[in-house]
Amino acid sequence: RIFTWFIITPFGYKPFGLIQLNNPFGRKKISVINLTALSEEPKGLVYKTLDAEHWPGLVYYNIVPVKKGKTSYYLLVGFHGNNGLTQKKSIDVISFTSSGQVRFGLPVFMTDQRMSNRLIFEYKAQANMSLRYIEKQKMFVFDHLSPEHPSLKGQYQYYVPDFSYDAYKLEKHKWVYVADVYTKNDTENKGQQGIKHSPKTPDK
Repeated sequence: RIFTWFIITPFGYKPFGLIQLNNPFGRKKISVINLTALSEEPKGLVYKTLDAEHWPGLVYYNIVPVKKGKTSYYLLVGFHGNNGLTQKKSIDVISFTSSGQVRFGLPVFMTDQRMSNRLIFEYKAQANMSLRYIEKQKMFVFDHLSPEHPSLKGQYQYYVPDFSYDAYKLEKHKWVYVADVYTKNDTENKGQQGIKHSPKTPDK
């Protein structure tokens, strides 16, 4: 089991976390791993493999188990309050080595033919972003984020949902980016066939 929480400080959100593992063959039946959050976000975080001493520092609200051959991993869907300008949501991967060491990140997400270890969505602090898992379709569906004006591209404090939806769908052990998916609300809109938007690619 994984426990995560945060406190609000004058400098932003301070995350805390721990993992509780069953250890039936050891002296202690239960072992606890403390998670230490990164003091600052390193460059290229989406491509890095991290450990318990270098934890991304999110509060997780959903865990999705995934089998990959004879092994398995878990997808962690989480939130980070970040600062007064932006907040973040993320899909990360947690797995364990044969010796019980925790690992965060795994190259299973494909966007534009490039693999990444995790997904990070950063957007305006006052905005709300939907990020949910649809079990039947093995797919994560989320709000596509766009700047409030084209001139603000890359300034994530101005990114908000633009009423279109993208997804990552499980295909051959990879989570593949799918632009402009139809949603349930689209097809139930009084006989309308849904609205299809022009293709987009994620900004981060």
